[in-house]
This record gives sequence, C-alpha cells and structure tokens, in this order.
Amino acid sequence: MYHDRYDLPLSTPSEAAAQAFDVAADSLLAGVGNPLSAADAVLAKDPEFALGHSARASALMLAGQIPDAREAAARGVELAASATRREQQHAAIIEQVMSGRRDEALALIHEHIEDFPRDALAIDPAAGVFGLIGFSGRQDREPEQLALLKPLARHYGDDWWYQQALAFALLEYDQARESLPLAEAALAKRPDSGHVAHIWVHAKFEAGEHADALAWLADWVPSFQPDGIMYCHLWWHLALFHLLEGNFDAMWKTFDEHCQEGQSESPSINLFTDGVALAWRAWAAGAERSVPRLERLRELGERYFPRPGIFVDVHRAACLAALEDWQALDDFREGCRLTAEKGYLTTGTVVFELTDGFEAFAKENWSEAHRILSGALPSVVRIGGSRAQRRLVDETIAAAERHL
Repeated sequence: MYHDRYDLPLSTPSEAAAQAFDVAADSLLAGVGNPLSAADAVLAKDPEFALGHSARASALMLAGQIPDAREAAARGVELAASATRREQQHAAIIEQVMSGRRDEALALIHEHIEDFPRDALAIDPAAGVFGLIGFSGRQDREPEQLALLKPLARHYGDDWWYQQALAFALLEYDQARESLPLAEAALAKRPDSGHVAHIWVHAKFEAGEHADALAWLADWVPSFQPDGIMYCHLWWHLALFHLLEGNFDAMWKTFDEHCQEGQSESPSINLFTDGVALAWRAWAAGAERSVPRLERLRELGERYFPRPGIFVDVHRAACLAALEDWQALDDFREGCRLTAEKGYLTTGTVVFELTDGFEAFAKENWSEAHRILSGALPSVVRIGGSRAQRRLVDETIAAAERHL
C-alpha cells in the first residue's frame, strides 16, 4: 500500500495516483499551483480513489463552485466505504465542510485528531482565520484555535505546514514575537508557499516591522503565479503596506493590476472583501472615495454572495455605506435580521453595530460613528478574518476621532 508524505496509507492501487495525490495535497496546504488541476490529475490515474474526490471537493470550494464541491465530497464518502477508517473519516469531514455543517465538521475533526493527528489535510479546514473555528462567530475563537493546534506539536515537529498553522494561531492570539520564528522557519523550508509567505507577512505586520515586510514582499510576490489561490491576497497586502505609507498611487496601481476579478484564480471572498477593505481604508486615511471600483465590487459581491454570510456582511455594509446607497443599506439590515431570526447569523449583534457605525461615518456624523464603532470593538473578533483585516474598524474609529 502506498503512503502520503505524512506516512498515512492511501487506498489506491496506483502509484501514479498516490504521487499525484501528494501533489494535490501540497497544492491545497501550501497555496501553490492550481489545486483543482492537481486533484483532476489524481482522478485521471484512479477515478475510484476516495481521497482524490475529497481533495477535488476542497479545490472546487476554493474556486467558488459549491454545488460541484458538494457532489465531489459525496462521491468521496461513497468510495471511502471500502477504504480505511482513516479515509472514511477524512472523507466525512470534507463532506460536512462542503455541506456547510460547520459544527459537525469541527466535532469530527476533534475525534479524528485522537487517532490520526498527522492527517493534515483533514485538519486544515479547522486551521486559519477563514476556517471552521475562524468563521465560527464565537467570541473566544482565537484561544480555541490555539488550543486545537498547540497539542499537535509532538506529532509534527518541524513540519512546515504545522509551523505555519501554529504561527498564525499564535499571531491571532496576540503573540507576534512567539509567532515570527515559526513563520520564518516555515518560510525557509517552503519559500514558494503562498500560505507560508502570507503568515510571515502577517507576523512582520503585527510585529510592526512594516518596512522589512514591504521590501521583502515587493521582491517576492512578482514571482508568485496567478493560479495560486493567495495571489490576490498577497498583492493586497503589498497594496496595504503602500496605504500605510500614504502612497495612494502605488496602492491603487498594485490593486488594479493584480487584485481584480479575472486576474487570478483567487477565491471570490478575497476579491470582494480585500477590495472593499482597501477602498474603505484608503478613504478613511484621506484618499478620495473610489466610486467606480466600489461599484464593481458591489456587483461582484451581489453575484457571488447573494445572501448574508459571515465576514462578507461587514464588507457589504462598508461598500454600500461608501456608495451612500441608504436604501440598499436598509435592505441589507433587513436581510441580516431575517437571517438572525432563523439562527443562521452566528456573530450576534456586531454586524448591525458595524453597519450603523459605517453609515454614521459615511454621513460624516463623526461622534456617532466613533461611539458606535468603539462600543462594537470588543466583539469585532466574531466577524472572522485576521487582526490585520479587522483593523478596518480601528482605522475608521481613528479617522472619526480626527474629525471630532
């Protein structure tokens, strides 16, 4: 029986399929190349390989093809029935993730870790700020993330995937100095990885070493290929560093050339939220409102996210407020209210508070914006995303304060 790079057995009789699976898993874990093409290569060698279908489901989800992702995940579960218990549980986790059953998926991951702690590809959906814990809407999600990952150290040692995952968990728990050495060690092993580079940049950002991060990223990111899922987001980080320097021209040049739809294979959630965040933060910093860009982002958001959804909500509210479309903002509030009544809005009242605060800011009601957003700040962690992304709120509060 063939094994993956974590020495876990693979239920495929094809050596070529097993090798292709390692490539697909690496693409997903490292954020390099096109994971969908890599997963398709696995199934071309062995169409009956369960984990090949599970990997394809994850790749389809990243591409925003949710119905196809669910179908692939279900096929993985079906084929895993005759595979090992590890593969059955792995496929079941991915199927729960694709079906949107976040709590059930997380519970399965906790169970899975007990017997198969080195099944990184099955654990990965619970890691990171966009993962099952990161998007749980819970106030204590940051210590929860660290509690999941830290005990795995004895199983992974100096493995680069684990180092970068733990580094991000530490970083989000306000332990930037402890995080940076792990991120640097992972980067030394995988200098090509979009995920590792991303976390290193975050660590430098939180450590206040902005000039070093800007110089390194400006040198590194041009070689990163557009089919890498982190392409848009890494260029967005470079644009954000230009914003912090007050260089709006370089910021928009970076965004326009690398962060818009059609320029990469990046997930739609990055294209929408990164774009809105940059436009809003630039406006709060004193740049002119970029109405044409905001209109394009609004259309993109409506196309890909027709219903309220965690993290996206806050950026939709900011986009509508910046466009001064008060009726659309009221309609958005009503949609969120109905979603909350059905029990699907897990962030409590913070989305409504931020919406009110953004509207007050856009209407130049500085004292009201400052009051509402400052009151909401302790709960902003519930919207998901990283500390660097959530600084959107802090920067808006600071901008309102400058006008008082």
